[in-house]
This record gives sequence, structure tokens and C-alpha cells, in this order.
Amino acid sequence: MYDEKLEQTIASILFHNQELIKTELVEKDDFFTDVKNAISRMNKLSRNDRIIDATTVGKSFPQPQQDDVNRFEELVASLKVLNQERKLQLLPKVVTNLVLDKISYDEKVIKFRELVDRLHTCTADLDDFLIGNQVEEYRNMLLNGDTSDHVRTGITALDAALGGGARNGELIVVAGEPGGFKSTLMYNIAFNIAMKGEPVLIFSYEVDRNEMIEIFTSMYSRINSLKLKTKFFESGEIDKVTDALAVMEELPIHLIDNNSRLNDIKLMGMQKKPRIVLVDYLQIMPDVGSETVRSLEYITRQFKQFTNRNIFNCPVVLLSQFSRPDKGEGGVQLERNLADLKGSSAIEQNANVVMFTKSVSEPQNKESIQIRIAKHRHGELSTFKIPLDRTTHFIDPNVDGIEVKT
Repeated sequence: MYDEKLEQTIASILFHNQELIKTELVEKDDFFTDVKNAISRMNKLSRNDRIIDATTVGKSFPQPQQDDVNRFEELVASLKVLNQERKLQLLPKVVTNLVLDKISYDEKVIKFRELVDRLHTCTADLDDFLIGNQVEEYRNMLLNGDTSDHVRTGITALDAALGGGARNGELIVVAGEPGGFKSTLMYNIAFNIAMKGEPVLIFSYEVDRNEMIEIFTSMYSRINSLKLKTKFFESGEIDKVTDALAVMEELPIHLIDNNSRLNDIKLMGMQKKPRIVLVDYLQIMPDVGSETVRSLEYITRQFKQFTNRNIFNCPVVLLSQFSRPDKGEGGVQLERNLADLKGSSAIEQNANVVMFTKSVSEPQNKESIQIRIAKHRHGELSTFKIPLDRTTHFIDPNVDGIEVKT
């Protein structure tokens, strides 16, 4: 099954044609011979725009044939097919054991999904994880003030509370009561990021694309969304709506309302490489089966894996419900806590950040959205509120939040 000649040919092409490394067609896990270490090193050197030669790579490769260079993509495709065949060799035995296992059908389905995921990531070189091989990249990021791993939501107070914005690799859970503006917060984050020209994926299981377009149009035009529903406009508002729709046509927001499953989300994310992925909402995804707790444990763990640099390399935001009413006996208001996340404690455990949202009435019939950071793996907990225009779903991105004493 090993094709050492094919691996050597591809390595030679990359060694003498550094620009082909940046196509990201080749991954180190496509290789099974000692070439794998050299490929890993070349990838790292290329990312940092370093010279690739025998000294830096630690290995030299002969000049490739021009015909092979021209067939580069074809050779890579062949190597990937072999890679999958190698991983499939042990599959019949694993599947047989799983079928005969005395567990429920739903549990078997979850284990089958985990098995499929492992087929894509079943090889690793331990030297790739040696801290000394990671320090150079971190040093450059630290000393050069590189904040490219931060995704600014565009909401000043929220970015400050998150330590400069959401970070690549973070799973963020936003929970709130019905009418607690968790979806409104999501739409504002998506809009602000997309207005900077950065791609955003929204997977909606509750609202269709026309309603989402309506919300974004209302936010941009600052026209009451009810008027967009009723089509009853005042003088001059049609022009504002027309201008807003022209802007919407150019925004890199992908509105996916086709009941996507986890594998669909993974494939779309890997294809588009978004700046952020938002899901509305977790508990009604089609992947949630009759074993709710196990399903949510699996789903949230998968989303956490999606955030890493080898898949999406961006934060993922999951909207979530609560599991119990917000009022106790006698109508007493209950303080929400992490245990209230509906369905599974794994939601809290897998999340880097958990925040709760709720509506707060202000004087003169104004309204604010209160955000409480209930879990923050890399920062402090805080509670703050920011002004909200309910009629247009608009959160002013430039207004500092007002700290709420807790």
C-alpha cells in the first residue's frame, strides 16, 4: 500500500517549487514514509516565508521532472486516495465489533460518526507537537503585536470583555430566554464582521433566509423591521431600503437554512474558510437524536474540533436554550447558571466562553441587552449592558457597555 516513489516525487516538487506549498493541497498526514517530517517542516517554513533548502528542511530532494510538476495536482489526488485506502484497512474489524456491541442503536450511530471523523485524522507525527517547534510562530505573533487570531465582533463592550474579540479556536455558547436577544446579538456580530469584507457562515434552524435578509436590511437602513414585514413605508424610506439591499448583495454572509447536519457544516466551513461560524440554535439541530444528552455531548465536541486551525481556524458561536423556566415558586426570578444550559453539561464543558443575554428596560421606554460572561477560559467574568434599538435589531457598535454590579 505504501508508494514511496510517489511520496518522494511530490516532496521533490514542493522542495523546488515553494509556491505550490501555499496551495495547501498537500498535508503532512498524506505521507507515511520518512518524507512526512520534511513535508511538515516545509509547510512551517512556507507559512513564515522562510527559505526552503537542505539546511532549513534537514533533507535534500532531487530536481523533479517537469512533467511531474505539470501533473502535481493529479499526483496529490492519487496520494490522497492511497491515504484513505490505508486508513480503511482496519475498518471491517472495527465496524463488526461496533455492530455486535451491546449498546443502543442511537449510541451506535454516534460511535459510527466518531469513527468516520477518525478516518480523516488517524495519523500524527509526535515531533510536530514538540514545544520547540511551536515557539517560533508564537514569538512572531507576540513580539510583532499580531492580533490576527482575534476576531473582533465590532461591539466595543463585548470585544473588551472577550479580551480583544473572539479568538480562533474558541467555542462560544450564547444562551438566553425567548426574547432575550441572543439571535439579535448573533446578527449584529455577523453584520459587523461581514462589513469588513470577511466571510461569515450562519446556520439557522429556526429562521429562514428571507427573514434574515429582512433583519440585516432593517439594521443597515435603521428602518423598523415591522415596516419591512407590512410593506408600509413613509416618504424617503424606499430609497433607504433600496440602498440597504444593494449593500446586502455585496456582503460575504452565507445564510444556510437547509437543515444542515454536522458533516455539511464541516464541508462548507472547510470550503469557505470563514472568519466566524454562527449556529441558531443548538438544541434543534437534526443531529440531536432521542438520546439528547449523548447527542449534544457529541455535537458540541465536534464543534469544538471544528474551531481548530486544521479545519475552520475560527471561532464558532452556538446559540442555546435554557432547560428550566426563569421563575421559581411564587414568581421569584431565578439567577441563571451554567447548569441551566438545556440538554447536557457537555455544552458548558466543551465551551471556551459561555454568555447569557437578557432584555433590560431603561427609562424613557428605551431598552438594552444585558450580557453576562458566565464562563471565560482565558479571561475574567463580567456583566454589562449596551443600548439596543429593538425595532431595527441594531446594537450600536461604538458605545461602551455599562458595567452591571453583581
